[in-house]
Parts: sequence; structure tokens; C-alpha cells
Amino acid sequence: CLFALSLVYVLEATVTEERRRLMMEIIYHKCEFVGEMTVVQQAQRQLSLASYERIEQTLKECIAAKLLPANLLTRRAAVLMRSYLSGLMENWLFAPDSFDLHAEARDYVAILLEMYQFCPTLRGPESLSA
Repeated sequence: CLFALSLVYVLEATVTEERRRLMMEIIYHKCEFVGEMTVVQQAQRQLSLASYERIEQTLKECIAAKLLPANLLTRRAAVLMRSYLSGLMENWLFAPDSFDLHAEARDYVAILLEMYQFCPTLRGPESLSA
């Protein structure tokens, strides 16, 4: 599917094309991480990694409670959760009249949880909760 290939290209190019990455850093972070700003970048990176670990722990608790599949790839699910939620919030903050985040919040969360429950590419070959 051409659409899927285009989305993959956008994500991969963000990593492999330095000019694109620098431009996206400025757009998303309102600054370029050079010089003394690299300390800020490192601190943000450490907070981000800690956030993934907390999300993964919560997902593992949901797996133990049989609310999510036993073979859910928790790191991938954590990355998707942060991306999904931050994307929704960023889009709404940029254009609050474009959709009703408050009224649709439960549906957006339901969509995320359904993705975790039914998406085969979020599943490992065997139980990861053992």
C-alpha cells in the first residue's frame, strides 16, 4: 500500500536525513539542541526513557490482570501510547476547534486499547508476562 510506504518513509527519513531531523527538532522543540542545549536534550531523553519504563510496568500489570494479551510487546505498546496521546494533545492544542477532545477522549482511549488487544504486530511469539 502506497500510503503505508509513505508513512514508513516519513518516520525513517526523520532518523536518516539529518536536515529533516534538525528541522523537525526545531518545529517540535522550538529550538535546536546544540552547545549547552545538549544538556537539556539529555535530561529530556532520560525522562522519556523513565516514562517508557513506567508505562511498560503499568501494561505488565494489565497483562497480569488479564486485561491485555499475555504476549503484548510492551515496549512497542509504550512507544505507541506516548506517540498517540502526545499527538492527540498536540493536534488539539494547535487547532482546538478541529475536534472535541473532551467529548471524544473515551473513544480515543478505547481505540488505543483495542489496538493493543487485537493488533497482531503488537504481539510477540509467546507470553512475555511469565
